[in-house]
Amino acid sequence: MWIGGWGELTLRRAATLADNWIPGPTADLPRLVKGKQQFLANRRAAGRTQPIAEWPLTRDLIIAETDKTARELAEEHIMVAYRPRVRRRLAPPRSSTPPSQPISTG
Repeated sequence: MWIGGWGELTLRRAATLADNWIPGPTADLPRLVKGKQQFLANRRAAGRTQPIAEWPLTRDLIIAETDKTARELAEEHIMVAYRPRVRRRLAPPRSSTPPSQPISTG
């Protein structure tokens, strides 16, 4: 069984309950490496030291007659699902203090 996801809890569950961790298709290489390192550290902490022979990786692929058609299909069927997550990841951190109110230092 594989468990996928990016959060700390998910990586801990994958390390302790699953045979492997499967990352989502939108991550860049630094995020993949960081997730794998955390997953392996969680496995060691759980006493699971058996080697992992395979590392799953997911990517989306659209095949069409032309690049233009493939891009249109990707936009219609794939990108609409990723945009909200990408926007959240790229958005600046939210402050709990409204900008119009000064932050108390005391």
